[in-house]
Amino acid sequence: MTRTLMSISQLPAFTSGSEKQKEWARVLRIDAMSAAVGQLAVAQKHLPKDRYEKVVSLFEQVICSHIDAKWWIDSRGERLGDVIHNEMQSLLDAEQKGK
Repeated sequence: MTRTLMSISQLPAFTSGSEKQKEWARVLRIDAMSAAVGQLAVAQKHLPKDRYEKVVSLFEQVICSHIDAKWWIDSRGERLGDVIHNEMQSLLDAEQKGK
């Protein structure tokens, strides 16, 4: 069975920011996950299963590691996808160096 992206209800709560900032960050995070679902559907068709599952895992690590509402707000817009991608690549690079 192929691994699927975690659900929104499984995401960690934001630990800092006003209630208004946290709500805004929640919307931004949900938007990022929605965009990822489409991209992951394409990736699933073209990547070997183990590579696809690694991509899902890296994406989840990145979005779960940012529990400060400010990070999501500061990273919003077209740039957010690039920021997440770069962090995923950094995690992968660090993992490969550790091997």
